[in-house]
Amino acid sequence: MRNIFIFDDSPVQLGAGTKIVNNYILFKENFLLKKSTQNPYELLSHCCGNRIEKGIYILDVDFHRKDIDGFDIAEKIREKDLLGKIIFITADKNKTQEMLLRNIEVFSFINKGEGSEVLRENIFNTLDTISRRFDNELTLSKKKLFTIKNRSINLRFEIEKIYYIETSTAKAHQLIIYFNEREYQFSGTLSQIDEQYEILFRVGRSHIVNPQNVEAVNYKKRQIIFKDGRCISFSKGMKQEVQKYFESIM
Repeated sequence: MRNIFIFDDSPVQLGAGTKIVNNYILFKENFLLKKSTQNPYELLSHCCGNRIEKGIYILDVDFHRKDIDGFDIAEKIREKDLLGKIIFITADKNKTQEMLLRNIEVFSFINKGEGSEVLRENIFNTLDTISRRFDNELTLSKKKLFTIKNRSINLRFEIEKIYYIETSTAKAHQLIIYFNEREYQFSGTLSQIDEQYEILFRVGRSHIVNPQNVEAVNYKKRQIIFKDGRCISFSKGMKQEVQKYFESIM
């Protein structure tokens, strides 16, 4: 389900945008209008408080307040929803320059000064494009990104960059994920990861490896060697299973 959020400080413009979106989602089972508001802080409270992921945000950037503007809203949303789609609604073409200066990743700019029919068509086309891209991403792979929940922040990494994950010997219920030149510690269990990410392979009680980054396996020494030269050991009891798995893919 793709959650849609609309912000516009004008009740007339908000009503028009809400009506357009409601008409669009009548025949779209994968879209839901979650929030439509004139209050920027109400929008942010809902988005940030509920840990929305891959949301769609239709934001007015023409309103004037001393404490916050449309770009501020977009920046705060981006901090919490890294993969969300931000759509700016504006009648000022010069706003694009400010967006570039502030390094805000925006999916689309829609001009609201060209009339209601053009606005409707542009919103429909933009949502169609987002829908197709989301569907394509899902079709390619549901597991291309590895997510770590670190307190209130979700960190996402490309799975292909992971080397292996191991249990921490220093802290209970903590895992360490290893990349080529960095590592992160986070809360979790190997069982959860093993269930969630089929592309990764569990080689024992303490380790899950990414087969894409395994250079070789020494079955005699019961060692898995990675592309960067590091290696981990697996137990004697896992030797047959590990050998069967890697001989089928290498």
